[in-house]
Amino acid sequence: MAEERHAEERYITTIFFPETEWQGDLIVQELEDAGIEAYLANRSSVAAWSDVMPLVKLEVVVPEKDAEKARQIIDDFFKAKGLIPESELEVEAEQAAEVTQDEPASNENK
Repeated sequence: MAEERHAEERYITTIFFPETEWQGDLIVQELEDAGIEAYLANRSSVAAWSDVMPLVKLEVVVPEKDAEKARQIIDDFFKAKGLIPESELEVEAEQAAEVTQDEPASNENK
């Protein structure tokens, strides 16, 4: 039982793509203040490669078990500031779902 819990805690997930390093640091601090371990990933990669590899993005990552709570904290944080952002992950998930729906379910012989 304890081994399962520890294995579960090792998995992390991206919950937010901040627009700037400053915004990412602010979000990480909000999450840590709420008791969620958070990390701003790709900081050095963005600094080194963002000009030649624009697909490299900053990411706020948290343990998978805290992801839902962390997303809610981020939404509440932006609403408190008078902003209502649409989570980039939600937008990407919706776009991926649309692409998947447009693709045929199977390759039938023609």
